[in-house]
Amino acid sequence: MKIKITGNRKWILETVRDIASIFAVDLVDEGQESLCNLQIDQDENLVTAKAVFSFIADGAVLKEETVAARETDVNNQEKRLAKRLLYQIMQRGYDHPGSPWGVLTGVRPTKLAHRLLDQDISPPEAATCLEEQYLMDADKSRLLVQTALNQRKFLLSPGEAKRKIGIYIGIPFCPTRCHYCSFPAYSLTKMKGIKEKFLTALHQEITALGKFLAGKEMIVQHIYLGGGTPTSITVKEMDQLMTLINKSLRSDETIEVTVEAGRPDTLSKEMLTTMAEHQVMRISVNPQTLQDKTLKLIGREHTAGNFWDAYFLAKSTGIPVINVDLIIGLPGENTEDVAKTVAELKKVQLDNLTIHSLALKRASKLVEMRAKQLDEAAEITAMAKLAKDFAAGQGLIPYYLYRQKRISGLGENTGYSRPGFECIYNIQVMEERQTIIGLGGGAVSKWVNPEDWTLTATYNPKDPITYIENISSIIEKKGKALFN
Repeated sequence: MKIKITGNRKWILETVRDIASIFAVDLVDEGQESLCNLQIDQDENLVTAKAVFSFIADGAVLKEETVAARETDVNNQEKRLAKRLLYQIMQRGYDHPGSPWGVLTGVRPTKLAHRLLDQDISPPEAATCLEEQYLMDADKSRLLVQTALNQRKFLLSPGEAKRKIGIYIGIPFCPTRCHYCSFPAYSLTKMKGIKEKFLTALHQEITALGKFLAGKEMIVQHIYLGGGTPTSITVKEMDQLMTLINKSLRSDETIEVTVEAGRPDTLSKEMLTTMAEHQVMRISVNPQTLQDKTLKLIGREHTAGNFWDAYFLAKSTGIPVINVDLIIGLPGENTEDVAKTVAELKKVQLDNLTIHSLALKRASKLVEMRAKQLDEAAEITAMAKLAKDFAAGQGLIPYYLYRQKRISGLGENTGYSRPGFECIYNIQVMEERQTIIGLGGGAVSKWVNPEDWTLTATYNPKDPITYIENISSIIEKKGKALFN
């Protein structure tokens, strides 16, 4: 479709694309007939907007819908008003139910709930406000508010945020690359000889940061090793890495160290024992599904049996908390498959469960397979409900949530935990009220100003070779950012 916009707004094109994506509508070139006209006008403290949607064929208007609205408080309301109008007009024009999340397309919707709770608005009122302002379904608004409430005790005060920081360490290697993956990860089979040089550079960055922090009286509250698959390195390399991390970054006030092991096929007894000896407190063992046919299809080099072997082995080594990831919407899976996976997981009492809705990005091989192999939104919603009901039945509470573009069934990714077993890193990285310094491949550092919770982001190179070649300048820039 073509959308004609009246009114000069820098943000409007991105906004239009976001809303159009909800309805699977592509914006086309100037040669196409206009189907939607959006007009935005501003007069002092009043913004007005009007949208007219027309189905046109052979020059004739077959159907036309009009929505108009006005808002005060121009700075905060203008963009939201335009989103609501476009959303409502496309709902009518396409006879489409829309999204359970309404006009929300951002990654961190819980921030909206926190802003309302920060104003001492009651939880029920906050949920109602979210429904009215963003046109979301009641069950989603309640999920947002409940998740935010479960996070509140972990959020830092401005004073605490000046002293307490988090560390993310990215190891961008995997045994093989899963077909659905678009994270900055590289198959070890294609990166021979690079891993060792990368780890040498990473050791340099960790050592340098430790020296920087020693003079700043800062506390490292939590450390998170992600990737990639951190456990794709050798046991000896993990031992050396954890020794350096504990020496350079960890203190008695570090309350959480997590390794996102992920792939069960990387978790030998020796690897798990090494992590336990270095007092790793949390790991992830992620089957994504317990259906072997799906695991083979998506390029995972393990079976459901391998997952259970790794899970019980991890328990036996004494690592306190184990997270399990599931992905809803994997190709070829239906509600029956998810029900079987959930039934298998009922064998144990989980500490953490993260339920993802598959999000396919341009870098993912499965984009090419999606049209034929992904289930319709209604079934994906039913599959997600099965998993969520299982989490509730296990006594797990939602404690962090985020969304992604191209997410299956217009859903969300939600982390569930037994009370007291929440991952602090997951909360802080989503709510962005704490400085988290990123080390390693593809790592992002977000420097938070506690006075107003604004942040500045700096980025490490995703490519391991670029990271290796530029490690000196990366360290220098990080030191300047820290001291500024």
